[in-house]
Amino acid sequence: MQLRTSKAKRFFWASILVASLAAGSAWTLLTLFPANAKLDSTGIPSAFWASSIFLFFTSVVLQYGHHAVTQEQQRLFRKAMLVAVCCAVAFLVTQSLAIHRLIVRQNAELVSVDANGFVLTFVALHAMHVMVAVLVLVYVTVEGFADRYDHEYHWGVTACTGFWHGLGMAWCFILAAIVISLHGT
Repeated sequence: MQLRTSKAKRFFWASILVASLAAGSAWTLLTLFPANAKLDSTGIPSAFWASSIFLFFTSVVLQYGHHAVTQEQQRLFRKAMLVAVCCAVAFLVTQSLAIHRLIVRQNAELVSVDANGFVLTFVALHAMHVMVAVLVLVYVTVEGFADRYDHEYHWGVTACTGFWHGLGMAWCFILAAIVISLHGT
């Protein structure tokens, strides 16, 4: 029973740390670089492009970590998992900035017919899935540092990697919809 409790505590504190880093970084950047509705009223927020790069890197690094664990390269696997968590935090931060930019330029009277409202809805749905994916990533990372995975058993790493690949594909479609819907606004 004590072992399960310590695992739960490690996961809890690691999750709190990751969420605090993401929220604190986003808040700091929003404070340092406040959104301006007039400056941000055209085009796609550049933070969406940056977040796309971080999502891509998270997926690539997880694939590398998956390969490392199947080859029993535990040190490389753990490093890859930490880099993936850092990329995921950067993704959350840049997504927060982009969402904030969209909210600032949203006209409350046109929310039901404006492309901005459409984009915000899809981005918010994707954000909920990303939060779950980050928790899965944190859990798999904590378990990896507890020697849970090796060349014989790595299902959690496989599932986590697949989940992030799926998020990347979904984001490509959402980003395409953003480009199409906001291109003329």
